[in-house]
Amino acid sequence: MGAGKTTFTQYLAKALGVKQTVNSPTFNIIKIYKIKNQKSEIRNLVHIDAYRLHSPQELTALGIEEYFNDERTVTVIEWADKVKPILPKNSIFIKFKLSKSGRSATIIKC
Repeated sequence: MGAGKTTFTQYLAKALGVKQTVNSPTFNIIKIYKIKNQKSEIRNLVHIDAYRLHSPQELTALGIEEYFNDERTVTVIEWADKVKPILPKNSIFIKFKLSKSGRSATIIKC
């Protein structure tokens, strides 16, 4: 917790052209942001926080596979290990490692 997952998503959203405020979907589980950047083919940013989920099937019940199969959607999942069995094979995993001081994080692509 507090390693920079949401901050990473905020910067990604800004780079994609999301105009809304992006914050953690901890209590909503999923937030969908529309992208209206005419120069990009990406149309949606889906931000998921799987921390409170008990099984991957809870995410499936929310219809997430529709977004996984949409090439115009980028999906960011915090705590993705909790739903790994349902993730697409081409998923990219990024780990955030908090420094001992707690003031910075290192990103490690897995």
